[in-house]
Amino acid sequence: MVEVENPSKWLGNRAALSFTLNEGTKAQGLMTVSGTSTLDVNVTNGAIWELKSKIDLAEQRSTLTSFNLTNNAVLDASKYLTSADVADYFINVPLFNNDSGIINLSNGNYKDKLIIEGGYRGSGNSIIKMNTLWSAPGTEDGTNSTSDVLRITGTAQGSTRVIPVNQNGVLNTIDGNVQQINQIINTVPVIYVEKTGTDAFTGSARTTGISEVELAKRTNGNSDEYYWTAKAKDVDIYNPETSNYTQMPIANMELGYSTLGTLHERRGENQTLAWDDCGTCVKDNKGQSWGRIVGSHLDLEGNNRFNMSGEQYLMQLGHDFIIKENAEKQSRNHTGAYISYGRSDMDFEDKYRAINGQIVDKKYTGNGKTDAFSLGLYNTHYEKNGSYLDLVGQVSHIRNTYNTSGMAEVKQNGFGTVLSAEVGRPYALTEHKDNESGWMIEPQAQLVYQYLGLDSFHDDVHTVDQNGQHGLRGRLGVRLAHNSEAKDLRSNTVYFTANVLHDFLKQSDINIGPDSINEKYNNTWGSIGVGMQLPVSQHGYFYADGRYEHSFTSEKRESYKGTLGLKFTWK
Repeated sequence: MVEVENPSKWLGNRAALSFTLNEGTKAQGLMTVSGTSTLDVNVTNGAIWELKSKIDLAEQRSTLTSFNLTNNAVLDASKYLTSADVADYFINVPLFNNDSGIINLSNGNYKDKLIIEGGYRGSGNSIIKMNTLWSAPGTEDGTNSTSDVLRITGTAQGSTRVIPVNQNGVLNTIDGNVQQINQIINTVPVIYVEKTGTDAFTGSARTTGISEVELAKRTNGNSDEYYWTAKAKDVDIYNPETSNYTQMPIANMELGYSTLGTLHERRGENQTLAWDDCGTCVKDNKGQSWGRIVGSHLDLEGNNRFNMSGEQYLMQLGHDFIIKENAEKQSRNHTGAYISYGRSDMDFEDKYRAINGQIVDKKYTGNGKTDAFSLGLYNTHYEKNGSYLDLVGQVSHIRNTYNTSGMAEVKQNGFGTVLSAEVGRPYALTEHKDNESGWMIEPQAQLVYQYLGLDSFHDDVHTVDQNGQHGLRGRLGVRLAHNSEAKDLRSNTVYFTANVLHDFLKQSDINIGPDSINEKYNNTWGSIGVGMQLPVSQHGYFYADGRYEHSFTSEKRESYKGTLGLKFTWK
C-alpha cells in the first residue's frame, strides 16, 4: 500500500509526474499538483485508489492533469472524513476517464458526495456504486437527500452503469407492491451534470414484486439530472421476469392442448369405405399402433401488455389395446393409450418495456423452455353411420426453464391434466354405392378441460406462485372429406376442415412477491386446415394434417401447425 502525499512536494513547481497503480496495488490519500507541474494518474488492472481525508484541508480535493480508471480498478470515495460521518471529496481534472473501472461510494451511509470538477467519460463496463434510501427522498435541490450523490461540473459522455446498493453492499431490492413503490420511490437526483449532453448513465433496481426502478434523465435548464423512477410515460415499469412468469403457464397449457389435439390430428381417418379390406375392421384384429410428430409456431398478443411467440414440437406413440365390435349394431370401440414428449421454446415480450425510464422498441424480456412428458388414455366409439365419440384423459409432467437478462436461470416442475370429449357425424353429399368414391361433410364438436399445477419457486429476488390454472376450450367445426379407392382394396382420403374455438376461462392471478397480475388473450379464434391419408401397405397408412389459426379481433393470435403420422393394424 502506498500513502500518497502532495507530489509537488516531491518534484517542485515545474515537475512532470506519471503515477500508475497496477495489478491489485492500493494507494491511500489525496494527490494535488500545483504551479506548472503535471500529474497523470492511471489506476488499472484491479488496483485501488482510496481517497483519504486530510485534517488540514477545508475541502478534500485532488487536482490532476489527467486521470484514467481502467480494467476493474477502483476509485474508492466511500471513506469517512475525519470530522464527519460522511465522505465528501473533490477531484479536479479536465477529463475523468472511466474505462471498465469502478467508482465506489457505497459504505452504508446515504449522504456521501463525489464532485468531479471537469468532464467525465464512461466506456466498457464502467460502474458507479452508491447507497440510496428509497423511502426518504429529501428536498428537490438534494438537500438532506438520502442518497449518495455524484456531481460533474463539465459534460458527461459514454455509458456508465449505476448500481444502487443496500447497507450490506448487495444490489438493492425494494420491498413492496407496485402501488407502494410508486409512492416511496426516491425522485431526487443522484447524479448532477452541470452541462447537458448525451445519456451517460444507466441503472436499474428490482423490487420484490412486479415493478422495476430505473435511472432516468431530465434536463433542468442547461444541466442534466439523473433520478430513479418506477414509471415511463405514466405506465408502470415492470421487471423483465414479470412477463415471463405471467405467460409461462399459458405456454404450458397451449402445449397441453396441442398434445391432445383432435381425433383426426392424432389418428387420421378410421372411417374408410367398405372396400377397405380390414383396414379398420375388427375380425382377427390384434390392435392398431400409431405414431405422429407435430411442429407448430404460435404468436399470442395479450390485451394488456404481454406477448409471446415461439415453437412447439411433439412426438407421440399410441396403441389400441382393445378393439371390440358389436356385430348386431355394426359398431366398434377402440381403447388404448399413448405416450408423448413435448418441447416448447417461447420468447416473451412486454409492450411497455422501458430502459432509463423510456419505453423502447426492443420488447424482449426473456425466454422460457418447457419439457413435457405425457401419458394419455382414450376410448373411441364408432357407430355404423360413421358418427363417433372420442374420450381422452391425459396427465403430464412439466419441466420449465426461465432465462431472464440479469437473473440466474430458474427451473420449475409441475403437472397438467386434460380431459376431452369430441363428437362427429358424417353425412354423404352425393348418392353413391357402398364401394364408390364420395364426398361427405362432418360436423364436429369438442370440449376440453385442462388443469395446470406448477410449483412455486424463489429466484434471486422474488417468490413466485402461479397458482392452479384452469382452462376450458370449446371447438365447433366441420370437415369436408372425400374417400376414394386405392389399389389393393385400400382407400385414399383427403379432407378440409374449418373450426371456431373459444376459451371460456381467463387466466388465474399470478403472485409475484406482494403483487398479483394476469394477462388476457383473445378468447375466440378460427382455424382452417387440410389433411390426407394414404395407404402404405396392406394394413398401414400414412396421414398428415396442417392447420392455420387466426384471431377474429385486433389482439393477435396466429398459429401454424403440421402433423405427420403412421398407423398399422396388426393381424
